[in-house]
Amino acid sequence: HANMAPFGGYDMPLWYSSLKQEHLAVLTAAGIFNTSHMAVLGVKGSAAYELLQRCFSNDLSVCVM
Repeated sequence: HANMAPFGGYDMPLWYSSLKQEHLAVLTAAGIFNTSHMAVLGVKGSAAYELLQRCFSNDLSVCVM
């Protein structure tokens, strides 16, 4: 059973079972953490804007950073 929270329009699992059990498992065995949602992607070049505009459904001309 996962404890979920809204993140970026989706439900993201915050933890499974209990935080203490997960913490101890990582300390005494091993753990893998998926942080791909925190990735930063750099795109350079004269056609970068046009490429990204085709790849994403959002209109980049109205995106604010």
